[in-house]
Amino acid sequence: MTSSPEGRGGPVFLDACCLINLFATGRAEEILETLPHRFAVARYVVEEEVLEIGVEDGDEVAASEEARESLHPLLAELVDKGILENLDIASPGEEAELVRFAAEIDDGEAHTCALALVRGARVATDDRKAIRVLRSAWKGQGRQGEPVLRTSELLFSWARGHGLGEPEIGRIVRAIARRASFLPPKNDPHFERWMALLAREE
Repeated sequence: MTSSPEGRGGPVFLDACCLINLFATGRAEEILETLPHRFAVARYVVEEEVLEIGVEDGDEVAASEEARESLHPLLAELVDKGILENLDIASPGEEAELVRFAAEIDDGEAHTCALALVRGARVATDDRKAIRVLRSAWKGQGRQGEPVLRTSELLFSWARGHGLGEPEIGRIVRAIARRASFLPPKNDPHFERWMALLAREE
């Protein structure tokens, strides 16, 4: 997988839903550390978004509020290790884009997309509206390439690089479904493979 379409080596900004999905695998640090990107998260997402995953009890996920795990300490650890950058809106251009995005999408996604657009970086998200709005803004600036990565693309790229077999990938996909309550949309490029893995017997 390549780095951002402009500014090779620029960060990939992870939105809240993608972060939650990656942590639900139980292997977020390994995934982020080994994929060929510099990963970043908007400070607003870290400080203001509710970032939680279900705590597993064997093959089940407890449903109570007390059984949910906050991701904020884990995010802070990744930032301290230099695996994840915590970046804030820092220029008039980013402020202007934030206002524009915030009129159409949620605040966390607006911060993420504003930072990525101005810095020529991609966004890892599975939110359909955020994808549509970011693609429109990206093309409106005359930029080339695809500005969006999905959870499935990150996961399958990492799995391929590590030679993981279908049974192991299936276990990870099912963990994401249980702990993050995530299913990819039908227009996801890896939807059919994801659903086949989800249905796979242990």
